[in-house]
Amino acid sequence: MCGRYVLFTEEEDSEIRSIINEVNDKFKGAEALSNIKVGEFFPTDMVWS
Repeated sequence: MCGRYVLFTEEEDSEIRSIINEVNDKFKGAEALSNIKVGEFFPTDMVWS
């Protein structure tokens, strides 16, 4: 098993959280959202665009 770490400044963290909240609001209640994978992505996986 392996792990990955990343460090963000507070400004970067705030911007990333804002983007995640926008995506969550856009797809709130959407059935397609349950099909989207998080973590590692492979060529056949559905991802956010």
